[in-house]
Amino acid sequence: MIGLPARGAELHKKVHQGLPFAFYQRLADILDVPVSELRKSLWIAPATLSRRAAAGRLNTTFV
Repeated sequence: MIGLPARGAELHKKVHQGLPFAFYQRLADILDVPVSELRKSLWIAPATLSRRAAAGRLNTTFV
């Protein structure tokens, strides 16, 4: 459905490497919530989300 393994080492590897930023929009669509609400639910600051969008990756690396 979202293009990720349900669990296990492969899921961990993909999340650790960072997901394509398009995944964020896809997740909002699947959950049927606005991207702004998803951001708030995930406790992602607007500036952080902007940096992730510019980088094209959704990850936990501090830039």
